[in-house]
Amino acid sequence: MVNPDLELDGVLKRTIEDVAGETLQLQVPVSDSTLTKSFYFFGSSSRREPTKPAPRLGPPKDKWALVVGGSVFKDPRIHSLRYAASDAVALADVLKDPQIGDFSRDHVLLLTNSKATTRAIKGGLNWLARRAGPDDLAVIYFAVSAKMALMKKE
Repeated sequence: MVNPDLELDGVLKRTIEDVAGETLQLQVPVSDSTLTKSFYFFGSSSRREPTKPAPRLGPPKDKWALVVGGSVFKDPRIHSLRYAASDAVALADVLKDPQIGDFSRDHVLLLTNSKATTRAIKGGLNWLARRAGPDDLAVIYFAVSAKMALMKKE
């Protein structure tokens, strides 16, 4: 972060590389950004683009979520995960809690373990795409083994 020539995107990429290397590729962080301009934590002001205030967004019209957690896998090459499925269940509960997330119960699709198949996940993404509108909030949460994503589909 203190390198004046490294923008935020570069910081995130180096972090992903470092974590993946340190964990022998067992943990591979994912980065997603909606930044449209370069951002530097430090550096000359001549490098920085002028900032404009972000547009104010109103509350979403509706809220939808696809929550996937896989802890146990049929393939013996994929080690079981300790918390992935239980974390997914906990997140779905928080989203549906009227005091916290306040998502309608039928607006949260939860897929865990044996229900988190490739077919079910694709179906869940289609479910979300058909229902969520341009002014809605859509949450997609995946907690599965990184090895699972890298393995050949059978």
